[in-house]
Amino acid sequence: MRVITLTEKGESLKDKAVSVPPSLAKEVSLTEDEAKTLYSSLYKIISDLG
Repeated sequence: MRVITLTEKGESLKDKAVSVPPSLAKEVSLTEDEAKTLYSSLYKIISDLG
């Protein structure tokens, strides 16, 4: 089994990426239920394609 770790730059980007979902949520006018449905639908599509 291989263990993959992030570089320092990767860690920095990871820390930055944490703010993306809340920022996006402020810009999109979805209810919580709509957001959950979208999330589920997108992950189903990804699963079906993979």
